[in-house]
Amino acid sequence: GKSLVSEILLLKTVLERGKKVLFILPFISVVREKMFYLQDLLTVAGYRVEGFFGGYTPPGGFDSIHVAICTIEKANSIINKLLELGKLDDIGTVVVDEVHLISDPGRGYILELLIAKVLYMSRKYGFQLQVVTMSATLANVELLKRWLDAELYITDFRPVALQEMIKI
Repeated sequence: GKSLVSEILLLKTVLERGKKVLFILPFISVVREKMFYLQDLLTVAGYRVEGFFGGYTPPGGFDSIHVAICTIEKANSIINKLLELGKLDDIGTVVVDEVHLISDPGRGYILELLIAKVLYMSRKYGFQLQVVTMSATLANVELLKRWLDAELYITDFRPVALQEMIKI
């Protein structure tokens, strides 16, 4: 369910607002999977979706795409470059899936720093930049809500029943 919501917001940003989307996922394999899915969806309409992960940057870089699917580290690098060039307002939406990784001792600080930079600069210069964070396992939801100055949506609805089993 949360992925569908983020994809609808992504489409609204690209199609209606004409802005770019930064979609942040934690692992290269998930970045590639989401990239191929969104390429199938948007390429036929003339929109370019590319993945930024590991040592790979697509030809033409961020300037030539509409949707960037990135790992945390690559997204941080893109944000830094946009800040250097004064082009952060090219982005309309930043989607952070698995935001609970903000508490990860190895990579969490990069994600927190990235979000802090985006929030600070968009508030300082009045950019219409939407930050969407998602997690199915976030512990401190209220704390994150206050930090982001965000609306909170929580649901336990499942379209398919969850079955838990133990095999011995």
